[in-house]
Amino acid sequence: MIYHFCNTAFGRTFRTLAAGYAREHRVAITTVMTKAPIRERDLGPPLVIADINDSSFLQRTVPGDHGIVSGFSQIFKEEAIACFASLVNIHASLLPFYRGPSPTHWCIARNEPTTGFTLHRITAKIDAGEILYQEVVPIDGERDPETLATRIAAAAGPIFVRYLDHLRTGEPWIARVVDASSVYVRPVPYLSFAPRDR
Repeated sequence: MIYHFCNTAFGRTFRTLAAGYAREHRVAITTVMTKAPIRERDLGPPLVIADINDSSFLQRTVPGDHGIVSGFSQIFKEEAIACFASLVNIHASLLPFYRGPSPTHWCIARNEPTTGFTLHRITAKIDAGEILYQEVVPIDGERDPETLATRIAAAAGPIFVRYLDHLRTGEPWIARVVDASSVYVRPVPYLSFAPRDR
């Protein structure tokens, strides 16, 4: 079983790809969300879990299950991470910079000209696991974090599918790491949530 942990914003692109992939390849992919989406009935109902670290969810997993995260609002604790044969995240920045929950907001706020995405293993430390793949995405003057996140998700879509292929076929994964320090002009290791509009 592959669990896809996502939200309705950044995760929407990946949820659509996962649904198509599951149909085409007859692979079991369960979408996990923290609340049921209002306008995504075309993708089927997700598994709604209030706390992915709670035993009620962890007991569902079996050895050999895999997890892919794209825009999920919860932090996996060590016990939850250990339940998966592999657990990876698609993060909307070039790690190790702009770790945290709002990378597109902070890249725009700090006037970065370019950003990207990172596919990495999930560890107990936020956005700090082994990097499996990175790709640069130009910001091109975009000022809306959600629009930028959607562009980044579109760029990361083929890598999401390639990772699903890797899980399904067992083909070796070839890592690709970008020198993020040569891409960012004002890099920071971590920034928390974007400020809320008043």
